[in-house]
Amino acid sequence: MKLHWQVCLLLILSGTQLTWAEPKRQQIIQNNTGIAVNARGDVELTIIHQSDDYKKLQEKVELAKRNIEKLPSDPDFIKELQQAEKNLVDFIEGIRKLLAEIDKIPLNSERGKKARAYFDKGNFQAARDALDEKEMREEKQALLKKGEQLKKQEEENKAQRDDLAADYILKARLTALAYQLGDERIPQTRHYFEEALELGRAPERLFEYALFLQEHNQFHDSEKLYQEALKNYRELAQGNPAVYRPDVARTLNNLGILVAADSSRYSEAEKLYQETLKAYRELAQANPTVYRPDVARTLNNLGILVAADSSRRSEAEKFYQEALKAYRELAQANSAVYRPDVAITLNNLGNLVAADSSRRSEAEKLYQEALMIYRELAQTNPAMYRPGVANTLNNLGNLVAADSSRHSEAEKLYQEALKIYRELAQANPAVYRPYVAMTLNNLGALVAADSSRHSEAEKLYQEALKIYRELAQGNPAVYRPDVAITLNNLGTLVAADSSRHSEAEKFYQEALKTYRELAQANPAVYRPDVANTLGALGYIYLNWQQPKEALSYLQEATNLYTSLASHAPQVFNERLTFIKQLLQQARDAK
Repeated sequence: MKLHWQVCLLLILSGTQLTWAEPKRQQIIQNNTGIAVNARGDVELTIIHQSDDYKKLQEKVELAKRNIEKLPSDPDFIKELQQAEKNLVDFIEGIRKLLAEIDKIPLNSERGKKARAYFDKGNFQAARDALDEKEMREEKQALLKKGEQLKKQEEENKAQRDDLAADYILKARLTALAYQLGDERIPQTRHYFEEALELGRAPERLFEYALFLQEHNQFHDSEKLYQEALKNYRELAQGNPAVYRPDVARTLNNLGILVAADSSRYSEAEKLYQETLKAYRELAQANPTVYRPDVARTLNNLGILVAADSSRRSEAEKFYQEALKAYRELAQANSAVYRPDVAITLNNLGNLVAADSSRRSEAEKLYQEALMIYRELAQTNPAMYRPGVANTLNNLGNLVAADSSRHSEAEKLYQEALKIYRELAQANPAVYRPYVAMTLNNLGALVAADSSRHSEAEKLYQEALKIYRELAQGNPAVYRPDVAITLNNLGTLVAADSSRHSEAEKFYQEALKTYRELAQANPAVYRPDVANTLGALGYIYLNWQQPKEALSYLQEATNLYTSLASHAPQVFNERLTFIKQLLQQARDAK
């Protein structure tokens, strides 16, 4: 009778003598667990035959063999033997696998350690009995109940923490309005926001704190908080996009505004805005009533950013026009909410169009419509809309001042804007002092056109310069360009007095140095200013009968304007022609 190979293996393991030659046994090395390991590293289960499990399985194999000897053709006996053999082999293989892995099982309870000790001795039944099911079930139920209680306690604790955090947020918001605190207002407000974050760095808290810091020009800390909030919102949006994609878009938008405040990071800001716009366009497809305003706002922000590059003004105009169209339609349904947005976009579009001297009448219409809206809104809500009135007055003043026959009209516009900004700055200097300085600068430029009023213009410029220097100490990325503009204006004014040439030269040189440094980080924005200041220096040296000194500045200005005009001829051709004429005069005089 031919025996199955598994039967042969079992017979060898059990020590049964066969009539054929037994294979040569390999050398056995005994370890301290009682489990033998041969020279190849395989496990030899020498403890198996000691176990009751093995003996019972072996008995079934023997019984099946005897049955087959009686009835070799009986299919039930054959099947019985095959199953008995399989059970014994599977048992041995299972013990082998468990031996290989048992050290990885963290058996820390006394029960587990006891079971392991029985297992190592080959007493598998005792190992099973040590792991008492009833006892383990009771312990499991107790632990699950305790876990539910802890979970409930944690949920209650979280709810209480959230409630307390909300109280801290409200305390922070109220403290932000306590202007009587003076210099302590912002630090105290920050303290309460920090207390709220200690209770949990929920993205909505991070966002609100970041927004407060952004509104108070603390951009570095604000950006870090926005980035953390954005990371959290992105992760939440992966699991629940319907709820959290709007938060992702909102955070991207604010982060874009913050980054755009640094002119050297415009490309980074544009990427943030573009991602924001894409998100809002998709959201608006499903829910236009809710998200179309966000699309329009992001278009406006993109327009402002792109317009800073004179070579991309047509692209910026498209953004503004699409935003204006959306806001006009929204205002038809809800004028109280969206008329201010119409006015903002009209103003932005007016600023863009006004840069083209051939379109000033078009720009004036845009400004006048915006001013009309703001004046109407300010009648019912002056605290909210007087800044809009002042801003539009300033813009309109800039446009009108370009026409020398309308200087008195422009001055009235500037004076009204300055009066509003001074009043606003008394209540909120952090926000409105920059606008006071801007209007002083604009008014100074207008007054300086009248040679009999140069001393008056100088006072305006000096006050503006003082404010900008102080602002630039806290935020150089934003206000250094304004310092340079005011220095340029002062240089032009002082240069007209023959007794003050050295003073004028110092103003120009400081402005030029500032613009060169700014242009290194952001040439698209500040190269025109470098060219303008170079041209101004060349011009005054010509007037001072110093053509040799004028020549180098005018030559560099010509080179810069030639490059700029190649990308935006409608903006720079006129200036290039003028500088070339000055350059030729310097060459002829030399």
